Amino acid sequence: MSALRKHCLSINAMALIVSDLRDDLAGMNDISDISGRSFFFAGWGKKQPCPTVGLVTETDLIAVLKLRPETVIIVDVAAVYRDAAGAIPAVTATGGAAA
Repeated sequence: MSALRKHCLSINAMALIVSDLRDDLAGMNDISDISGRSFFFAGWGKKQPCPTVGLVTETDLIAVLKLRPETVIIVDVAAVYRDAAGAIPAVTATGGAAA
């Protein structure tokens, strides 16, 4: 969710996106399965009322971009995971929450 915050999305919108991402991640065993994949959110405006979300390879992401979505958010999931994993020891070392 922190990677999505900078895009000025509402909490409800972020929760829906994270929920869809969580479904995709549930079928993967570890970070090596995620490497090389990006999470995307594509809004189509009036062409299609529901956004498209997914956890895809670069080839699939290019295919989505060729369809020219009105808005798009792309997150390198492996990078966000590594950043979060690296931040956990730093937070607990300074007396912060470990959750």
